[in-house]
Amino acid sequence: MLQPIKGKMELTKEKQICIDGKHEGHFFENVLSEVMEKGYLQEEDMQRIQMEMIQIWTKQIEGFNRGRSSSITETNAKKLLESMYFTLGFRFQVLEDLDDSITLLRQKSLNELFEEGQSLIKERFERLKVEYEELKASLLKTDNIAYNDTYRKGLEPFFKEYAPEFESQECPGDIDYPLSNDKMEKLGIDYMADYIEKSLLEHSLCLKFKGEEIEAVLEGYHKGYRDLLMNIFELVLMNAIGRLILDKDLNSLSLETLEIQELEKILEILPTPLLESKLMDRGMEVLSQLGLTSNKMQSYTAQTIRKYVPRIEVALEEEMLDTIFIAQKQEAHDSILYTAGEKLEDEAFKKLSEMIRDCEKVEDKITWIRKKVNHIEDLRDILEADCIFEEEYQKVYESLGDLEIALLLNTIRIDKNDVMEMEMDREWFMQLKSYLNQMPVERQNTIKEIAYRTVQC
Repeated sequence: MLQPIKGKMELTKEKQICIDGKHEGHFFENVLSEVMEKGYLQEEDMQRIQMEMIQIWTKQIEGFNRGRSSSITETNAKKLLESMYFTLGFRFQVLEDLDDSITLLRQKSLNELFEEGQSLIKERFERLKVEYEELKASLLKTDNIAYNDTYRKGLEPFFKEYAPEFESQECPGDIDYPLSNDKMEKLGIDYMADYIEKSLLEHSLCLKFKGEEIEAVLEGYHKGYRDLLMNIFELVLMNAIGRLILDKDLNSLSLETLEIQELEKILEILPTPLLESKLMDRGMEVLSQLGLTSNKMQSYTAQTIRKYVPRIEVALEEEMLDTIFIAQKQEAHDSILYTAGEKLEDEAFKKLSEMIRDCEKVEDKITWIRKKVNHIEDLRDILEADCIFEEEYQKVYESLGDLEIALLLNTIRIDKNDVMEMEMDREWFMQLKSYLNQMPVERQNTIKEIAYRTVQC
């Protein structure tokens, strides 16, 4: 058992070094802080560690400059320091018992630990290349742009440009596709390893179903799914769970509208604990029937199911369960609103705008608008209600058909000279102008012609 310094009590369970993982990019700093706070290093140990940090930093600067100069920009100096901390943290992350970090810090120089960290990173990099090849061999055939851009192009730069010697904390690449459970706080090879491992888990489920079945679910989710940032694994999982709840087999992902109504009757009477239990039981049964019973797969799937419990409760309350369990043979959504519908009452509008504001994903915002906004004036009010932000406007406009855009233009009384009788600095309007300007001229003219001829409903 390790002994504390200066007569402190023997190391007990309460005194173990424990890192909560909330700041994974600063693992070494957290370990060092814990060791210092609990008094397991003498003052001379800390002075030695500080001097060794400076020595490693100096050595890294010389290596970065290839011995030509000792001067370096402040930005690069900071990056080198962050890389050092990341490398040292990587060395300590592999410890099964973090109490061993005390022994390491007492008995080894920081330079030794840094070199060991570098070796571990390079070993992990080689294994990760194999996993990446496995992932590339298991990709889905889908038209979703974020999926294809990420998996077919975006990950490749990491394996060509990652530089563990001086930028171990960096993660070159272009990753747009969202995982169901993504730990965004991870850095460097930690993040890429986590992303690829979880991607393999997600693909292992999706590949159990035919590509055309998956595409039908995506098409049912939203006609513009190709442009959405959406997670395919979640949609596949929820439809599979829905089928088992209805005592259907997993030979398909298909759900009909009437079957979703039956799901609503089954789920709406369940309190939260029973709802989660039912979803979890069926989710684990999905994995069992598909032969995906590893602990990692079960844990990952359970995370997704827990995330969906509150979403399903809201969907049940708002009669929108068809946004969770997707009917593949539903009418195509040519627009997100019906212009002849009734306007929302003030209280209903306020509640809707708050719900949209609370959505983290723009596709969820679009879903709420599509389901609840039935009048063009309400759409304009939503756009002005501080619940749609920045690039989200473009996604909302992409969900509109030509008629809806024309009617929206009519709310600002466009004339044939393109003169708008309104305040020109409103964000939603400026974003709409930008969206229109990106269109082919033919479509712009079509929309304007519709606007000139259409009477406001």
